[in-house]
Amino acid sequence: MKAGLHMLAWTFALAALVYCVVGSGGGVLYGNPLACLGVGMIGLGLCVDGRRRLVAAKAEHKPMP
Repeated sequence: MKAGLHMLAWTFALAALVYCVVGSGGGVLYGNPLACLGVGMIGLGLCVDGRRRLVAAKAEHKPMP
């Protein structure tokens, strides 16, 4: 139950953030192409970091020959 409430709270917070960033007319990304590039670079960095952590976690659990 607690995990479900946390997931619901995070989903609402992220939806509100995305609306503020991308919302038509008043969103940060609406009229500034460099802001889009910056957000894309942040997303790419998060993906690379997540992949690095995933590979490290898998390597940690592999039995050594």
